[in-house]
Amino acid sequence: MMNQDQMKENQMKEDRMNSDQANGGKARSAVPLISTVLLLLPWTILPLRTFPWALETPAAQIIILCYDALMIFTGVFTVRCYRSGRHKGLWMQLCTVVGVIYAAAAVFLLGLMVFSLF
Repeated sequence: MMNQDQMKENQMKEDRMNSDQANGGKARSAVPLISTVLLLLPWTILPLRTFPWALETPAAQIIILCYDALMIFTGVFTVRCYRSGRHKGLWMQLCTVVGVIYAAAAVFLLGLMVFSLF
């Protein structure tokens, strides 16, 4: 038979396990939110390019390189999160597909920039 102290100890262990599972669920739900924000960030180039200084050669190249790096990171991040197996919901599938398209477009744009330099 278990005495009172052992029962309290077992209850505390169960409570810790339940709270760990609840925290794990909250931590996992942040990944689709981060992926969504990363998918929306490249669209901020449109208002940024309305400024005259953003259309000049050195600034324009730097802006495009930064956005290319962001788009490649978005693709890699979403694919890694999806392949980890914990985030396989429909929204995450959509984020992964769009992230891969962004990454492919970024690699293509980088290729155009490098090709145009020579």
